[in-house]
Amino acid sequence: YRQYSWFDTLVMVGIFAAMSIPSFFIGLFLIKIMAVDWKWLPPGGMLTTGSNAVGMAYVKEVIHHMALPVIVMTLLGLGSLTRYFRSSMIDVLKQDY
Repeated sequence: YRQYSWFDTLVMVGIFAAMSIPSFFIGLFLIKIMAVDWKWLPPGGMLTTGSNAVGMAYVKEVIHHMALPVIVMTLLGLGSLTRYFRSSMIDVLKQDY
């Protein structure tokens, strides 16, 4: 809403920094933080080794293992989408109605 405010500058610097980091580095960094340090998500694979889950337990386990790759892929697309929304919003706010 306010172009060149401190929040706008902070968000744009964060977006450009995230877009400049390679995707494999973001993935490895999130595996290190979320899987190894915090133990929130599994570090790899589609199922836990030795799992015999069936039905909804299988679906829950697959979703749990898919969370980290989905987060990384979402972060990669978020930068360009944010830049597009920002420029479109600035153009619309400058128009006379």
